[in-house]
Amino acid sequence: MNRLRWFPLILLVTSAAHAEVWKTTKQACQDARFFHGFQLHNAEECAVDFFTLDPVGPAIGSITTGSSFGGGFHFVKQPTANNGFTVKALYTVNSSFLFGGQYQFNFRPPHPIVTGRRPDGHGGQTDITKGNLFITAVHFDLHAQDFYGLGPNSTLAGHAVYRQHETWFGVQGYSPLASLGNYFGIFGVSGQLKYLHPATGGVNGDSFASVRALYGEAGAPSSTVNPDFIAIGAGIDVRTPTSKPRTWEHHEAQATYTHYSELGSSQFSFNRLEVFTSLSFDLSKSLPKPPPGQSLLNQPERSWWSNVLCMENSRKGCDLGSITSTTLLTTSYTSAGSSVPFYLQPTLGGADFQGVDTLRGLVDYRLRAPNRLLTQIDFDKAVANLGVKGHPIGQYGLYAFFDAGNVALTPGQLGDQGLRTDVGVGVSIAVQEKLVFRAYIAFGGGEGSHINAKAANTFALTPQTVGSWIP
Repeated sequence: MNRLRWFPLILLVTSAAHAEVWKTTKQACQDARFFHGFQLHNAEECAVDFFTLDPVGPAIGSITTGSSFGGGFHFVKQPTANNGFTVKALYTVNSSFLFGGQYQFNFRPPHPIVTGRRPDGHGGQTDITKGNLFITAVHFDLHAQDFYGLGPNSTLAGHAVYRQHETWFGVQGYSPLASLGNYFGIFGVSGQLKYLHPATGGVNGDSFASVRALYGEAGAPSSTVNPDFIAIGAGIDVRTPTSKPRTWEHHEAQATYTHYSELGSSQFSFNRLEVFTSLSFDLSKSLPKPPPGQSLLNQPERSWWSNVLCMENSRKGCDLGSITSTTLLTTSYTSAGSSVPFYLQPTLGGADFQGVDTLRGLVDYRLRAPNRLLTQIDFDKAVANLGVKGHPIGQYGLYAFFDAGNVALTPGQLGDQGLRTDVGVGVSIAVQEKLVFRAYIAFGGGEGSHINAKAANTFALTPQTVGSWIP
């Protein structure tokens, strides 16, 4: 609770640190007229301006799944378009906190990558996909995380909790190398080098037993000892070109192999292979052309329900929605006598440690094991713009989904007990094409229906993106 005393002071300091931007924000918030007839668009602009103050400003969100919701501050310094430095701090209502800094450097590929060539070898354009390098240092302390046992046969009755805190720093990078053709995309490589100092313990005042007391080393490896690790990894990546020849299709495939080496021992050393694929199709149609002699600029504004059915875009058409198919496979390999620490094992159920939705028909972290398989199909569509009229900064959306997956203690057992499945519907809010909030209800996971609402993890990115704040 002592740290909460500093939160109002942090917000005051951040607002005073960049006066010119604060003046703009103050004007936007005054225009919202909270006490003289509420105006939604100006209120949205006020909120967005306030939480994007630059270089110093407040931050809200969660650290990771299970960390609850909180606030803090960010500091962003970007000397050029190709490099920048970010510091973030967050403290949540369940006493979890994070503090970290990251330097990002973007660079051109080793040689120009030309896409869209004709069969005769002529034509084409130079793709602008860039490489990136991240240097990151992070310390976080998560007050209470959930654990239900290892393997596909764990039960809700095995619910235990643990506190996790960790310090890590490292370097991660990605570089595009070549074009694989007009439609296959850009081939690239990635790599990482990290030092991790994790530790777990009990949770004071919680009604559930601690993982250490209920499971011990036999049921939760590394629950009673705190090893340090060096993680070295490399990967290959194929993704949609930035100058993509088909604007309605997006894809990515990535395979990463990482060796986690325990310092001073090999009891918890292991290797991990992770494969991620995503294929998305945008559904759209053209809008009716104006009568001869009438300008597009003079067309009547589309009704709100017309945009709900088909959101108008900048290509003289409207978007019906998008369909995305995603598959994630994680396999872990150990030598005789070694095991994977339970807190570094992947999970299914709700969202995983990085905030990525998994089996949404189950509670967060419901299934945990060294190996997992997950496949998902999502349909989502924008239904209204978020932001000042004529200058949207985001969108409200609806989506429906199907999930299927399971976990296993060994890679060869992934298909032995079949896949758990679920379906559901939800709502979302995206700002500048980044999902910041979603709420859904899911059915069919075998453990009742689940209603869940989540803010995006403030410091974690999607698994196919290099530079995550959370390892």
